[in-house]
Order: sequence, then structure tokens, then C-alpha cells
Amino acid sequence: MVLLGRSDIGTIAKTLPQDRSVIARHLQQMERAGIVRAETEGRHTYYDIDGPAIASRIDGIAVLVRTWFHFAAANHQSNFFTPFMRE
Repeated sequence: MVLLGRSDIGTIAKTLPQDRSVIARHLQQMERAGIVRAETEGRHTYYDIDGPAIASRIDGIAVLVRTWFHFAAANHQSNFFTPFMRE
């Protein structure tokens, strides 16, 4: 979908070796996870990557990692990741 942009299952299926039913199931799971958006128009459902939602999740993960690094540093816990900690 990164290359195709907003597409229906038929268009996506043309580029993949899996059955359409498998692709449809995965797209539904990705929609529930907030990775893709789905819009139904008539008989077609179009899927697109939900970039803002993914960016928000990545930001959330970064906050958790920074918090953990600061906690570890404040408690003098030596670990592999300490040299990679940013302010």
C-alpha cells in the first residue's frame, strides 16, 4: 500500500501471492490495530495507510523508551542501551 496508495482489495491482491480472503483478513486486522484506514464506497472498501496514527504510536513508544532510559540512568543501572540515550 505504500507504493499503491489508497486501494481496494482487488488492486492490492494483484500485487501479492496470497488469496484475496487472506489479504482481506489481514487488512481488517490492520484496521482494528489502527495501521490502515478503510472507506467503503458502494461495493468497494478502500484501504490506505494511516500515517498520522502510526506516527503517533511511534512517538508514544519513543516517550516510553526515553522514560525508561532516564529511570535506568537515575538509578545507576548499567545496560547495553545507556550509550544510545538522548536528552
